Amino acid sequence: MESIVVSRKYTVLAIVFQFIIRILESYDISIIGVMLPILSVVFLPSKIPPLIASLSMLVALTVTLVFRPVGGMVLGHFADKVGRKRMMIVSIISLAALSLLPAFLPSYSQVGLISFYVFLIVRMLTGFFIGGEYASGDPFAIEWTPAKWRGIVSGMLDSAFAFGMVTVTATTLAFDKYFGLVAMKSWAWRYVFLTALVPFIIGFLALYLLKESPAYTDVKKKGKVEKTPFFSLFKRPTVYTTLQVFLVSVGMFLMYYPFASLETTILVSPPALLKYSVALSIVTLVTLVSALFDLVSGIISQLVGRRRWGLILAFMTVLTIIPAMYGFAYISKINLFLGTLIGVYIASFTIMQFGFIHAYFSERFKTSHRSSGYAFGQLFGLFIAGFFTYYVDLLHEFMVPFEGNNVWLSVSIVILIGAVLFGTGMFLGPETKDVNIFDEGLA
Repeated sequence: MESIVVSRKYTVLAIVFQFIIRILESYDISIIGVMLPILSVVFLPSKIPPLIASLSMLVALTVTLVFRPVGGMVLGHFADKVGRKRMMIVSIISLAALSLLPAFLPSYSQVGLISFYVFLIVRMLTGFFIGGEYASGDPFAIEWTPAKWRGIVSGMLDSAFAFGMVTVTATTLAFDKYFGLVAMKSWAWRYVFLTALVPFIIGFLALYLLKESPAYTDVKKKGKVEKTPFFSLFKRPTVYTTLQVFLVSVGMFLMYYPFASLETTILVSPPALLKYSVALSIVTLVTLVSALFDLVSGIISQLVGRRRWGLILAFMTVLTIIPAMYGFAYISKINLFLGTLIGVYIASFTIMQFGFIHAYFSERFKTSHRSSGYAFGQLFGLFIAGFFTYYVDLLHEFMVPFEGNNVWLSVSIVILIGAVLFGTGMFLGPETKDVNIFDEGLA
């Protein structure tokens, strides 16, 4: 237990609130991946081959991910200076507006490629404020959580991301079944973006129930708020922690985003050639089940340690990702049930590192620059990993003889590289599960 007693009521409120917000952020991010076949028709010329159009449309996801670190850097810095809660409010209000805006954008048929570029700008701003909420909201929840529960809470927070993916997938599938694919590509796609506003309003109202985290309040009371918290990350001895966390970050994102974003594309391309609605159903089930593994991962890290569990995950991913991805691409057409099981396996081993990472990154930095450190660890790896679409596209040029008009092998190689980087980073870092979150002796 931490040296300062915290309120159980506000601990529960902080955790539940951030869980809800993480669902909503995931909903917004996952719209791009889930609706790739539709958005590529809405914002790009129809003469572009479907696979190339889908890969091109993923630029929208790339800019969202790449601008998250920028938002994390700016708003995380101020979360360390003026408080976590205040920056959460700024981020949530901005996200509410940006989540609604795409529903009113013109399509390619109306204004040409201008529609695509405007959509990219909206996604840049969206990524900026998602990064700000990550940098303030996750440390906020972890700082309210007693040490013995941090692994479990970390798993809960990340499982919310899967629930957001399931929600947007189910929503898209429902609209697709009700309106039909032709209408979805023409005008009904706008309704999917409109639905993103409602839960954000609910999350915004919950902000009035929260109090500033006890760890930050303690630092502020003692007059230890840093003038330049973000730049403190690059001073000795903290810089060594910063670099180790950066390596972990790059690896974990490279393990996750290629499969999560291209899972639907793999299923609708040969050899699987599944119908879009069938592919969405599989993705929904795979994502929902993998969310449970996210929670389990946080619990396991609390039992065996963050470092040891991270090394096990990296080793298993390196060992099995290529044969598993082959099975997912080729077996899904023959046996949907077996293909779905393989998808669950891949999704689980490419997402479980996030089950404990929120606690791990928060535990690696002291309170006076924890939001800045967390933002760097959780988000700055995206400056490299966020360009995964280009890595996949580049590899695909060389892998066509092996994967044909699909990207399953290219995706596998990127994930494998990510697992090696992630495992190396975890090996270089210490165990953190029992650290005192109030301890200013941390890096």
